[in-house]
Amino acid sequence: MDVVTRCVHRESSVEEIMIYTGKSKSYVKSAISAAILLGMIEQLNGDIYKISDDCYGILNTTPSEELKTSLFKSRIEKWEPFILYLKYLISGESSVVAIRKLCSLYSFNRTPVQIENLLKNWAKSTGILDATGEIVDINLSYDENEILYKLNEETVNDTNVSLFMINILGENIFSWLYHDEIAELKKAILIFRDHPRDAIQCSGRAFEDVLRRISIQSGVDTRKLNGITQVANNLYSQLDSTDNPFIHSKLKNIASAIGDIRNMAGHGKEAKSMERWELSSTSAIAHLLLTLSTIKGIYSYVNENRYDF
Repeated sequence: MDVVTRCVHRESSVEEIMIYTGKSKSYVKSAISAAILLGMIEQLNGDIYKISDDCYGILNTTPSEELKTSLFKSRIEKWEPFILYLKYLISGESSVVAIRKLCSLYSFNRTPVQIENLLKNWAKSTGILDATGEIVDINLSYDENEILYKLNEETVNDTNVSLFMINILGENIFSWLYHDEIAELKKAILIFRDHPRDAIQCSGRAFEDVLRRISIQSGVDTRKLNGITQVANNLYSQLDSTDNPFIHSKLKNIASAIGDIRNMAGHGKEAKSMERWELSSTSAIAHLLLTLSTIKGIYSYVNENRYDF
């Protein structure tokens, strides 16, 4: 975190960060890579770095250790490989096995041993693991009832929501999703009680992005199409190498329903009645859960030729 703190003062070079931290060039470069990975600093031209906008509003030039730890923990909880690492540990896997599985899902520019040391150190520094590597955070629940019915309690956090999503989607699909898609889905879960309309829009945006990625992967052009329904219908109307639609008709119909609910949230009044749809938290969480199941169904059908919903 000293690397990030230095960048609070002003844009900094590697040499300036080395002087500030008193660390070697290799150590500083490694710390810079981690800070960029977690979205805490950004690289400008050459070897000049600046603090990210969202961290700038949190840190000052002399932050307390508590504040630095809190910020660091909030950032690693948003990095998907770290969450999967915790998921494996919670499930009873050893750290070595957890890393082996993680490396089968993600490409890292480091050896498995280096990745294990990195994730272990991060987890220990934030109090998630103790000195022996055992999980000490008692609030890492991902039970559906805990997440859906206790969302207003402080015990439900970013990590809980990520683990909840992994429990529904599975590790393969969760690791396949892009960070911004996961962020939209997580936000939908966190706000569905108080802001159901916004939550539906979040999950709708994520679903449309996923559909467009599936289309690109399948060689289907969607650039002139607008909205979930048009993209889903186009995927169904195009045939793959076996002369079958890229997605099943049932998945196409469900996707259209997801699109209709999103339109209820995103559009204004109905043209004929001039009435606006009232949306409840129940409809918001139903839309989110249906979206997650449909993402799983489409991914399984397209990539694995499986009927899994």
